[in-house]
Amino acid sequence: MNRYLAIGVLFALAPGALAGVITGGPGAGFSIPDSGSAFSDITITNPAAIAGGLSVTILGFTHTWIGDLIGTLQHVESGTAQTLFHRVGRVSTGFGSNADFRGDYTFGNGGADLWAAAAGGGLVPPGLYSASGADSAAFLDLSNFFDGEAAAGTWRLTLSDNAGGDIGAITGWTLGMQVSDVPEPSMAIPLLAALVGGFALCGRARPNASV
Repeated sequence: MNRYLAIGVLFALAPGALAGVITGGPGAGFSIPDSGSAFSDITITNPAAIAGGLSVTILGFTHTWIGDLIGTLQHVESGTAQTLFHRVGRVSTGFGSNADFRGDYTFGNGGADLWAAAAGGGLVPPGLYSASGADSAAFLDLSNFFDGEAAAGTWRLTLSDNAGGDIGAITGWTLGMQVSDVPEPSMAIPLLAALVGGFALCGRARPNASV
């Protein structure tokens, strides 16, 4: 029994075993200038966390003619960046979709098709949408870009307006992140040795106590 318990502890303390979800933010809101860009940062301070699946929620997001907009998420220290949406409805040329953002929008894996939601114009319903890139509604898997990235550091949301005639704003944003915590080797190894040694002692046969 003790042998199996020791093996269980080894797996429990293995790197990546202590998984969870962390949420960063809210980041500051900002105005999106006509034919310009603006950004806001969120700082994650957990030094041991490794980033997995990500989601970005943009709060109070308002903008007319979303085909003007490009949204990106960047881990500033590493330089890794990923498009959340890129001039929805525009293929190579043109102005893109004339639909509007008005509400809270989350971009992450498993979301709806933003291009389809914007195809008829009017209001894009607030909710969860998959990330998409330039010239295509094809979904982008955020995990492919940030899996294994150190979670700690500065995460930057940038929104840019790339045509004249429309402005917008956000009231803030949050970053959701699946993470795994890797134990420090200097602490994990002695702890494992002590536990395994303790189980070994407990597993020894007791001496005959009869007189």
